[in-house]
Amino acid sequence: MIAASLLASALRSELGCNSLCAPGRYLRRGLQGLAVDVLIGRLSIARRRCVGRAVFDAPIPVIVPASDGTSEADCFAVEGRGDLDVELLRSAMPKYPLLIIDLSLWDKHSEVEKKELVEQIISSIGYVREYLWDGNLLVSSAPSGFMELFNRYAPGMRHMVHITSSSPLQFMEGARPAVLDPYGDTVSEGELRGVDVLLIGGIVDKERKISNETFSLYRSLGLDRDEVPRYKLTLWGSRVGVPDRINKIVKIVLDVVVGERGLDNAILAAQSNKDRLQRLIHELQVRGRVINVDGERRLAINENELKDIISRLGVNEKVLRRATRGIKLLVED
Repeated sequence: MIAASLLASALRSELGCNSLCAPGRYLRRGLQGLAVDVLIGRLSIARRRCVGRAVFDAPIPVIVPASDGTSEADCFAVEGRGDLDVELLRSAMPKYPLLIIDLSLWDKHSEVEKKELVEQIISSIGYVREYLWDGNLLVSSAPSGFMELFNRYAPGMRHMVHITSSSPLQFMEGARPAVLDPYGDTVSEGELRGVDVLLIGGIVDKERKISNETFSLYRSLGLDRDEVPRYKLTLWGSRVGVPDRINKIVKIVLDVVVGERGLDNAILAAQSNKDRLQRLIHELQVRGRVINVDGERRLAINENELKDIISRLGVNEKVLRRATRGIKLLVED
């Protein structure tokens, strides 16, 4: 991933290291996780010889300390001060994509929804770190109440996510911005990859059912005057079964923009069991037809169509039975 690759480059160019030694506990999330820990100041890199066992080779050989090891490294991951200039590493990280979660509508949420919103943002930090680092995520329009909950549910969490009470507009200047809106235009992979700054509404409607809240946010920020694009994520042309949790949306976007994964595959990979079940029911209804057999309603569907649905969604017989619990399935040749 990007942080890991740039760390490897910095070790070679700045410290002259050809390999890295790190205790196993620092490598639980691979070299990418270690690189993020360096970027946020939890770890540093020192010039120090180490003997151990090789664990992987790319983007730089990495070993774990072991008295019986046969591999050598000339740099060591440490807590505290090291020899690597972390500011240079931070400046090398790409500025874009920048994902902004805006909390202008925070006060409209119930206490349960606020808790859910905070948990989704905390989870989003983890997804951003899989590809980039905290500097690629920003929380805008954040009230003091958000920080109180954030610190309660992530006590002592070390991070460098920019959390500000300011409007997101200043962070969109000079960039190619867009807003993710479930009622916007269907976005293509190319359009998504062409966006520099993507605004995601900090909205959870677990207890409220209010439509077009993202559009209200869009207009309140004046983004309609600048005709900032509004995009929606769709799977095979429909929003049904597309995850709507903020952290899952962040994962999908990064899988496509940074990981260069296809949009459909990224959505499928992020689906929860509930999302997958909803989409399965939708596909059965669209591709099948309800018929009457001896006074009993049946859902008739072509065998090849059913196989295609099952294959594309990756569902098993158990999920299929749940989807057709209220009506018997009639598979036709």
